[in-house]
Amino acid sequence: MLDLCKKATVCGFLLLTGNVLASTETLTFENVVDGGSNFNEFVLEYDSNGTTQTVSVSAWSDTADAQYSDPYIREAADIDKFLGGWSIVNQDETKTNCGYGHSADNFNCYGSWTDYDFFLLEFSEEVTLDQATFSWINGIDVNNYQNTYENGEKVGVITNGTYTPDEHDYYDITHQQAVEQNEVSFVALNNGTDVNGNTFDNIKNNQMIDSGSSEVMTDYVFSNGKALTSSTGYYADVGFTASSTTWIVSAFNSMFGTEAGMSEGDDGFKLSGISFSTPVSKPPADIPEPSTFLIMLGALGLLSRRSSLQS
Repeated sequence: MLDLCKKATVCGFLLLTGNVLASTETLTFENVVDGGSNFNEFVLEYDSNGTTQTVSVSAWSDTADAQYSDPYIREAADIDKFLGGWSIVNQDETKTNCGYGHSADNFNCYGSWTDYDFFLLEFSEEVTLDQATFSWINGIDVNNYQNTYENGEKVGVITNGTYTPDEHDYYDITHQQAVEQNEVSFVALNNGTDVNGNTFDNIKNNQMIDSGSSEVMTDYVFSNGKALTSSTGYYADVGFTASSTTWIVSAFNSMFGTEAGMSEGDDGFKLSGISFSTPVSKPPADIPEPSTFLIMLGALGLLSRRSSLQS
């Protein structure tokens, strides 16, 4: 009887607990077609446990008022693709020609105000965001990364020994310095949070599950002082675990977490992809009630006792 009960208990335990695993999905944005002017959102599909799910990617910034005070969040005027990564042109950059419209960034406008650009990810199911990848980060010309010196004084193009400045020459920094100066903020919002007309302060205090900021990293390998191609390029890992349908990937915003050495005003990126985890399987729907399970065990016990008496 003891052996039989043990087997029944083990079987019942497996039946009740089920098997829940995590599946990692990776989506790249390089094949998304730029819809031209006023294009600020696209939707991608992916397979989750045999079911088609979607994620909407849209661009936003706190830019309701371009007159030096902009607490309210509005959708971006446009997003543009460069080498597979997406930049944000926010409403202030359209109205005032202020800031930098070729990245998602936190650059200030002539020292007057700062806009925090971010991408909003809205999934059709709850996911755990793991990582974001970038085709460009502030201070790097990815188009010429093979001519970006690891220990050089400038970032630019070197052809036949002649240095030609590019548009980011004013940074006068090395490749590694450019990587280290960039940070990204991640926010898990309550499912279905509406960011339009919202404020970062309200999101933090009332509509946020968790948040954190991470340094940008790279797996570029250098040879003879020059950066070679890599498998991932530039990326940032999410430093916390949460499950939500609604996520923010933002240029560094200290309101959502900061660490020693992080600073605002010099962070920018072009978002090229995301990695996230989804549940693969869930416990079976037809789980016996506890009383039913105990009756089953009792019946097995009686059968075992009857077998023992007959022997």
